[in-house]
Amino acid sequence: MKWLMRCKVIGLLASVGLFYSCAPSVVMEDAYTLGRGNWKVELQAAQQHVVLYDERKDWFNNTSTIQDYLAGGYVSQFNAQLAVGLTDRLDVGGKFNINSTGVMAKYLLARSPSGFALALRGGIHSFEWALGTNYVQLRADMLYTMPLWKGSLTLQPGWQQFVIREDLSLVSFGFLSMGMHVGVPIDDHAILRIGLFGGRKLTPKDGTQASFLSLKSGFCFYF
Repeated sequence: MKWLMRCKVIGLLASVGLFYSCAPSVVMEDAYTLGRGNWKVELQAAQQHVVLYDERKDWFNNTSTIQDYLAGGYVSQFNAQLAVGLTDRLDVGGKFNINSTGVMAKYLLARSPSGFALALRGGIHSFEWALGTNYVQLRADMLYTMPLWKGSLTLQPGWQQFVIREDLSLVSFGFLSMGMHVGVPIDDHAILRIGLFGGRKLTPKDGTQASFLSLKSGFCFYF
């Protein structure tokens, strides 16, 4: 029973740590690339609501039922990223916040003369939570951007996998997310972004579930 309780506590703390302390879980990005030799700096902030609960499978009725509410609350997040265009189709860069560092790459799959664009972005982040637990986050996003009035609208479905080390134990689980954001140019060198994102943890064997809803805003500066 003590071992089972320890696993529950680790799972709960890991989930809380990931979504209360790790802002890079979701970052707004459009499908447009920078072009060879161009740079950007982006600052983003978010207000995020996280819910954790214990979920069990009802095998007889083939349904899932929520049995125990574990935790929930709001958290403010902040992160920054720097990127450069290696080619007209490929951007690379890094993301940073107080808890983590990471690298990313974005590849433009297609773009039409009218402004529609499709791109794939991937990245890896590593960080250490205050309780001494180490994490690695792998993430992939599909980015679809379309013209919208004087700006753009981007749809951003994503997947991420977390690998957590607690003492000598490794815990791994996935997360699916979906978001959309609007980009409004301020001038030739700056864009304001506002978006809404949601996500749900893929249920592990212990049944601990998590979901989040995040309202994000940010500024992107090109040079």
